[in-house]
Amino acid sequence: MKIHDANEMSIANRRPDLSCIRVRQLCPGWPGPTKLRYAMRSDLVHVRLARRSICRVNAVRTSLAMIVIALFCLGCRSTTSNAIVMQRISNNHYDRLLPDLDHGNEQVRKMLADRKAMTHLPLKNGGQFEIAPDSFPWKWVAMKYGGDGYPNIIFWNGKQVNTFNGAKSRSPNKGRPGIVWVSAYYLDADNQEIVVSGEELWYNLVFEFHNMQWYDKDDELVRKARYGLISRNNFIRSVALCEYYALMETVTFYQVDWKPWAEANGIYTDSSIWRIESPKTFDEFYQLHAAAHDGYPEAFYGPVYDNLRKSGPAGTGQSK
Repeated sequence: MKIHDANEMSIANRRPDLSCIRVRQLCPGWPGPTKLRYAMRSDLVHVRLARRSICRVNAVRTSLAMIVIALFCLGCRSTTSNAIVMQRISNNHYDRLLPDLDHGNEQVRKMLADRKAMTHLPLKNGGQFEIAPDSFPWKWVAMKYGGDGYPNIIFWNGKQVNTFNGAKSRSPNKGRPGIVWVSAYYLDADNQEIVVSGEELWYNLVFEFHNMQWYDKDDELVRKARYGLISRNNFIRSVALCEYYALMETVTFYQVDWKPWAEANGIYTDSSIWRIESPKTFDEFYQLHAAAHDGYPEAFYGPVYDNLRKSGPAGTGQSK
Protein backbone atom coordinates (compact mmCIF):
# COMPACT_ATOMS: atom_id res chain seq x y z
CA MET A 1 0.00 0.00 0.00
CA LYS A 2 1.35 3.39 -0.94
CA ILE A 3 1.85 5.65 2.05
CA HIS A 4 1.21 9.34 1.45
CA ASP A 5 2.41 12.29 3.42
CA ALA A 6 0.14 13.53 6.19
CA ASN A 7 -1.55 16.17 4.05
CA GLU A 8 -2.52 13.48 1.56
CA MET A 9 -3.68 10.86 4.03
CA SER A 10 -7.34 10.41 4.78
CA ILE A 11 -9.64 7.91 6.37
CA ALA A 12 -10.09 6.35 2.94
CA ASN A 13 -6.43 5.22 2.99
CA ARG A 14 -6.98 2.96 5.97
CA ARG A 15 -6.48 -0.73 5.53
CA PRO A 16 -9.46 -3.00 6.04
CA ASP A 17 -9.90 -3.84 9.70
CA LEU A 18 -9.74 -7.60 10.11
CA SER A 19 -10.15 -7.55 13.89
CA CYS A 20 -13.60 -9.15 13.36
CA ILE A 21 -12.01 -12.40 11.93
CA ARG A 22 -12.35 -15.26 14.42
CA VAL A 23 -11.21 -18.89 14.49
CA ARG A 24 -13.56 -21.20 12.60
CA GLN A 25 -14.09 -24.68 13.92
CA LEU A 26 -13.25 -26.96 10.99
CA CYS A 27 -13.70 -30.70 10.52
CA PRO A 28 -11.06 -31.85 8.01
CA GLY A 29 -12.25 -34.53 5.63
CA TRP A 30 -15.89 -34.21 6.63
CA PRO A 31 -17.66 -31.75 4.28
CA GLY A 32 -20.97 -31.69 6.10
CA PRO A 33 -23.98 -33.68 7.25
CA THR A 34 -24.45 -36.97 5.39
CA LYS A 35 -27.72 -38.88 5.29
CA LEU A 36 -27.10 -42.59 5.67
CA ARG A 37 -29.65 -44.82 4.03
CA TYR A 38 -30.12 -48.52 3.62
CA ALA A 39 -29.71 -48.80 -0.09
CA MET A 40 -31.26 -52.20 -0.21
CA ARG A 41 -34.21 -51.58 2.14
CA SER A 42 -36.84 -51.93 -0.60
CA ASP A 43 -35.31 -55.19 -1.72
CA LEU A 44 -35.10 -56.65 1.76
CA VAL A 45 -38.86 -56.46 2.07
CA HIS A 46 -39.18 -59.12 -0.62
CA VAL A 47 -36.44 -61.52 0.45
CA ARG A 48 -37.36 -65.08 1.16
CA LEU A 49 -37.42 -66.52 4.65
CA ALA A 50 -34.54 -68.80 3.74
CA ARG A 51 -32.29 -65.77 3.33
CA ARG A 52 -33.26 -63.96 6.54
CA SER A 53 -29.99 -64.87 8.20
CA ILE A 54 -28.01 -63.31 5.37
CA CYS A 55 -30.10 -60.14 5.59
CA ARG A 56 -29.54 -59.92 9.31
CA VAL A 57 -25.80 -60.14 8.76
CA ASN A 58 -26.03 -57.35 6.20
CA ALA A 59 -28.05 -55.21 8.60
CA VAL A 60 -25.48 -55.74 11.36
CA ARG A 61 -22.68 -54.77 9.00
CA THR A 62 -24.55 -51.65 7.95
CA SER A 63 -25.17 -50.68 11.58
CA LEU A 64 -21.52 -51.18 12.44
CA ALA A 65 -20.56 -49.02 9.47
CA MET A 66 -22.89 -46.29 10.72
CA ILE A 67 -21.36 -46.44 14.19
CA VAL A 68 -17.82 -46.21 12.80
CA ILE A 69 -18.74 -43.21 10.64
CA ALA A 70 -20.47 -41.48 13.57
CA LEU A 71 -17.45 -42.04 15.83
CA PHE A 72 -15.14 -40.68 13.11
CA CYS A 73 -17.25 -37.54 12.84
CA LEU A 74 -17.30 -37.00 16.60
CA GLY A 75 -13.56 -37.58 16.71
CA CYS A 76 -12.99 -34.93 14.07
CA ARG A 77 -15.11 -32.44 15.93
CA SER A 78 -13.53 -33.08 19.31
CA THR A 79 -10.05 -32.87 17.80
CA THR A 80 -10.66 -29.54 16.13
CA SER A 81 -13.04 -27.91 18.63
CA ASN A 82 -10.15 -26.87 20.88
CA ALA A 83 -7.56 -26.44 18.15
CA ILE A 84 -6.56 -23.10 16.71
CA VAL A 85 -6.36 -23.48 12.97
CA MET A 86 -3.49 -21.31 11.79
CA GLN A 87 -4.85 -20.33 8.41
CA ARG A 88 -3.12 -17.72 6.29
CA ILE A 89 -5.15 -14.81 5.00
CA SER A 90 -3.77 -12.38 2.45
CA ASN A 91 -4.15 -8.69 3.24
CA ASN A 92 -2.11 -5.66 2.24
CA HIS A 93 0.67 -7.85 0.81
CA TYR A 94 1.19 -9.48 4.20
CA ASP A 95 0.31 -13.01 5.30
CA ARG A 96 -1.90 -12.74 8.36
CA LEU A 97 -2.51 -15.57 10.79
CA LEU A 98 -5.64 -16.42 12.71
CA PRO A 99 -4.91 -15.89 16.41
CA ASP A 100 -2.80 -18.28 18.46
CA LEU A 101 -4.84 -18.29 21.68
CA ASP A 102 -2.33 -20.44 23.57
CA HIS A 103 0.27 -17.71 23.10
CA GLY A 104 -2.31 -14.99 23.73
CA ASN A 105 -3.49 -16.42 27.04
CA GLU A 106 0.10 -16.95 28.17
CA GLN A 107 0.89 -13.28 27.52
CA VAL A 108 -2.22 -12.14 29.41
CA ARG A 109 -1.19 -14.21 32.44
CA LYS A 110 2.30 -12.68 32.36
CA MET A 111 0.87 -9.17 31.99
CA LEU A 112 -1.50 -9.54 34.95
CA ALA A 113 1.29 -11.02 37.06
CA ASP A 114 3.41 -7.91 36.32
CA ARG A 115 0.56 -5.37 36.64
CA LYS A 116 -1.52 -6.36 39.67
CA ALA A 117 -3.67 -3.23 39.30
CA MET A 118 -5.10 -4.69 36.08
CA THR A 119 -6.37 -7.86 37.77
CA HIS A 120 -9.33 -6.13 39.45
CA LEU A 121 -11.70 -3.31 38.57
CA PRO A 122 -13.85 -1.42 41.13
CA LEU A 123 -17.55 -2.29 41.35
CA LYS A 124 -20.20 0.38 41.87
CA ASN A 125 -21.25 -1.31 45.12
CA GLY A 126 -17.74 -1.04 46.54
CA GLY A 127 -16.47 -4.52 45.72
CA GLN A 128 -13.92 -5.68 43.15
CA PHE A 129 -14.43 -7.41 39.81
CA GLU A 130 -11.75 -9.99 39.04
CA ILE A 131 -10.42 -10.23 35.48
CA ALA A 132 -10.76 -13.96 34.77
CA PRO A 133 -10.06 -15.97 31.59
CA ASP A 134 -13.77 -15.96 30.71
CA SER A 135 -14.12 -12.17 31.06
CA PHE A 136 -14.37 -9.87 28.04
CA PRO A 137 -11.09 -7.91 28.58
CA TRP A 138 -9.07 -11.12 28.94
CA LYS A 139 -10.57 -12.69 25.79
CA TRP A 140 -10.17 -9.54 23.68
CA VAL A 141 -6.55 -8.97 24.71
CA ALA A 142 -5.67 -12.66 24.29
CA MET A 143 -6.89 -12.46 20.69
CA LYS A 144 -4.68 -9.43 20.07
CA TYR A 145 -1.59 -11.01 21.64
CA GLY A 146 -2.32 -14.05 19.49
CA GLY A 147 -2.06 -11.98 16.31
CA ASP A 148 -5.69 -11.12 15.56
CA GLY A 149 -5.59 -8.31 12.98
CA TYR A 150 -1.79 -8.39 12.61
CA PRO A 151 0.74 -10.24 10.43
CA ASN A 152 2.41 -11.77 13.50
CA ILE A 153 1.94 -12.45 17.21
CA ILE A 154 2.65 -9.87 19.95
CA PHE A 155 4.65 -10.20 23.16
CA TRP A 156 4.17 -8.49 26.50
CA ASN A 157 7.20 -6.71 28.01
CA GLY A 158 6.95 -5.88 31.70
CA LYS A 159 9.75 -3.30 31.81
CA GLN A 160 8.99 0.31 32.70
CA VAL A 161 9.27 2.76 29.80
CA ASN A 162 9.93 6.48 29.87
CA THR A 163 7.15 7.95 27.75
CA PHE A 164 4.67 10.69 28.50
CA ASN A 165 1.95 8.14 29.37
CA GLY A 166 4.12 5.16 30.31
CA ALA A 167 3.20 3.00 27.30
CA LYS A 168 4.63 2.20 23.89
CA SER A 169 4.62 -0.54 21.28
CA ARG A 170 6.61 -1.97 18.39
CA SER A 171 4.41 -2.91 15.46
CA PRO A 172 4.65 -6.49 14.20
CA ASN A 173 5.40 -7.39 10.62
CA LYS A 174 5.74 -10.60 8.67
CA GLY A 175 9.32 -11.16 9.80
CA ARG A 176 9.10 -10.23 13.49
CA PRO A 177 6.56 -10.24 16.33
CA GLY A 178 5.26 -7.07 17.96
CA ILE A 179 5.95 -5.92 21.52
CA VAL A 180 3.84 -3.85 23.90
CA TRP A 181 4.95 -2.06 27.07
CA VAL A 182 2.54 -0.61 29.64
CA SER A 183 4.20 0.89 32.72
CA ALA A 184 2.74 0.92 36.21
CA TYR A 185 3.74 4.59 36.55
CA TYR A 186 5.06 7.52 34.53
CA LEU A 187 7.06 10.64 35.36
CA ASP A 188 5.40 14.05 35.39
CA ALA A 189 6.99 17.41 34.50
CA ASP A 190 8.64 17.53 37.93
CA ASN A 191 10.05 14.04 37.48
CA GLN A 192 7.66 12.65 40.07
CA GLU A 193 6.22 9.15 39.72
CA ILE A 194 2.50 9.08 38.93
CA VAL A 195 0.92 5.69 39.64
CA VAL A 196 -1.45 4.55 36.89
CA SER A 197 -4.84 3.13 37.90
CA GLY A 198 -6.06 -0.26 36.74
CA GLU A 199 -8.57 1.12 34.23
CA GLU A 200 -6.00 3.54 32.80
CA LEU A 201 -3.58 0.65 32.34
CA TRP A 202 -6.28 -1.10 30.33
CA TYR A 203 -6.83 2.06 28.28
CA ASN A 204 -3.10 2.35 27.53
CA LEU A 205 -2.99 -1.30 26.48
CA VAL A 206 -6.05 -1.06 24.21
CA PHE A 207 -4.70 2.11 22.60
CA GLU A 208 -1.35 0.45 21.82
CA PHE A 209 -3.11 -2.53 20.25
CA HIS A 210 -5.07 -0.18 18.02
CA ASN A 211 -1.89 1.77 17.30
CA MET A 212 -0.12 -1.40 16.15
CA GLN A 213 -2.85 -1.99 13.56
CA TRP A 214 -1.03 0.64 11.48
CA TYR A 215 1.93 -1.73 11.08
CA ASP A 216 1.95 -1.37 7.29
CA LYS A 217 2.13 2.43 7.43
CA ASP A 218 4.75 2.29 10.20
CA ASP A 219 7.03 0.18 8.02
CA GLU A 220 6.53 2.47 5.03
CA LEU A 221 7.16 5.65 7.00
CA VAL A 222 10.34 4.18 8.47
CA ARG A 223 11.57 3.23 5.00
CA LYS A 224 10.79 6.67 3.60
CA ALA A 225 12.50 8.42 6.51
CA ARG A 226 15.60 6.24 6.27
CA TYR A 227 16.03 7.00 2.57
CA GLY A 228 15.00 10.63 2.84
CA LEU A 229 11.82 10.18 0.82
CA ILE A 230 9.71 12.15 3.28
CA SER A 231 10.41 15.43 5.03
CA ARG A 232 10.92 15.65 8.78
CA ASN A 233 7.73 17.67 9.31
CA ASN A 234 5.61 15.36 7.18
CA PHE A 235 7.04 12.30 8.93
CA ILE A 236 6.12 13.70 12.34
CA ARG A 237 2.67 14.71 11.17
CA SER A 238 2.05 11.34 9.49
CA VAL A 239 2.94 9.39 12.63
CA ALA A 240 0.68 11.65 14.68
CA LEU A 241 -2.13 11.05 12.19
CA CYS A 242 -1.85 7.28 12.64
CA GLU A 243 -1.95 7.73 16.39
CA TYR A 244 -4.99 9.97 16.10
CA TYR A 245 -6.84 7.26 14.19
CA ALA A 246 -5.78 4.74 16.86
CA LEU A 247 -7.20 7.11 19.48
CA MET A 248 -10.51 7.32 17.64
CA GLU A 249 -10.67 3.52 17.40
CA THR A 250 -9.99 3.30 21.14
CA VAL A 251 -12.80 5.76 21.90
CA THR A 252 -15.15 3.67 19.75
CA PHE A 253 -13.99 0.52 21.55
CA TYR A 254 -14.93 2.12 24.87
CA GLN A 255 -18.36 3.21 23.70
CA VAL A 256 -19.26 0.00 21.86
CA ASP A 257 -17.51 -2.70 23.91
CA TRP A 258 -15.97 -1.67 27.22
CA LYS A 259 -18.70 0.58 28.65
CA PRO A 260 -21.64 -1.78 27.90
CA TRP A 261 -19.66 -4.69 29.37
CA ALA A 262 -18.76 -2.68 32.49
CA GLU A 263 -22.35 -1.53 33.02
CA ALA A 264 -23.70 -5.07 32.59
CA ASN A 265 -21.34 -6.29 35.33
CA GLY A 266 -21.82 -3.34 37.71
CA ILE A 267 -18.23 -2.11 37.18
CA TYR A 268 -17.40 1.54 37.78
CA THR A 269 -15.81 3.15 34.72
CA ASP A 270 -14.35 6.63 34.20
CA SER A 271 -15.05 7.84 30.67
CA SER A 272 -12.43 10.59 30.93
CA ILE A 273 -9.72 7.92 31.07
CA TRP A 274 -10.79 6.79 27.60
CA ARG A 275 -10.50 10.31 26.10
CA ILE A 276 -14.07 10.34 24.79
CA GLU A 277 -13.96 14.15 24.52
CA SER A 278 -11.05 14.03 22.07
CA PRO A 279 -11.19 16.38 19.04
CA LYS A 280 -13.30 15.10 16.18
CA THR A 281 -10.75 16.01 13.49
CA PHE A 282 -7.02 15.51 13.20
CA ASP A 283 -6.34 19.24 12.61
CA GLU A 284 -8.06 20.07 15.92
CA PHE A 285 -6.10 17.32 17.64
CA TYR A 286 -2.80 18.60 16.24
CA GLN A 287 -3.54 22.23 17.12
CA LEU A 288 -4.60 21.26 20.64
CA HIS A 289 -1.20 19.74 21.38
CA ALA A 290 0.59 22.66 19.73
CA ALA A 291 -1.28 25.10 21.97
CA ALA A 292 -0.54 23.01 25.06
CA HIS A 293 3.22 23.10 24.38
CA ASP A 294 3.47 19.52 25.67
CA GLY A 295 6.08 18.55 23.09
CA TYR A 296 3.82 16.16 21.20
CA PRO A 297 4.47 15.07 18.52
CA GLU A 298 7.64 17.05 17.67
CA ALA A 299 9.65 16.14 20.76
CA PHE A 300 8.80 12.45 20.39
CA TYR A 301 9.10 11.76 16.68
CA GLY A 302 11.56 14.44 15.58
CA PRO A 303 14.49 12.51 17.14
CA VAL A 304 13.13 9.29 15.66
CA TYR A 305 13.30 10.81 12.19
CA ASP A 306 16.81 12.14 12.82
CA ASN A 307 18.06 8.71 13.90
CA LEU A 308 16.47 7.04 10.88
CA ARG A 309 18.16 9.53 8.54
CA LYS A 310 21.52 8.81 10.16
CA SER A 311 21.05 5.10 9.58
CA GLY A 312 20.10 5.59 5.93
CA PRO A 313 22.22 6.44 2.86
CA ALA A 314 24.06 9.74 3.25
CA GLY A 315 23.27 12.75 1.11
CA THR A 316 19.85 11.63 -0.10
CA GLY A 317 16.34 12.98 0.22
CA GLN A 318 14.89 15.92 2.06
CA SER A 319 16.14 17.43 5.31
CA LYS A 320 13.11 19.38 6.49
